[in-house]
Amino acid sequence: MTAVRGARAIARPGLALVAACLLGSLPAHAQPGVSLQVHNGSMRPLTVRIVDLVCRSVLFEGELLDEASAQIEACPDADGLARIEVIDRFGQRQVYDGLADSSEVEVEFPPP
Repeated sequence: MTAVRGARAIARPGLALVAACLLGSLPAHAQPGVSLQVHNGSMRPLTVRIVDLVCRSVLFEGELLDEASAQIEACPDADGLARIEVIDRFGQRQVYDGLADSSEVEVEFPPP
């Protein structure tokens, strides 16, 4: 092989292979999150944890004042719908399935 000054005559097939593998492993398009509004429908403040059951992550943890809302973004499942679980400080749980983008969830837990 003859080296040519000022030109890059040597290709690096290893780098091309790595780049192709990395790009091939990415999804064709990133699916946007599902925007949800979780509303405290009780007449008292609630201390809650909101968990995304698709991505298995905590989306919100804190106090929702009476009649207040939390705006969250959850991961979509294969159908583009979200699934969340709301847990109060006493361990009571409520699961909400099949939530489309811009859905509103009304949360009410009975008093302890």
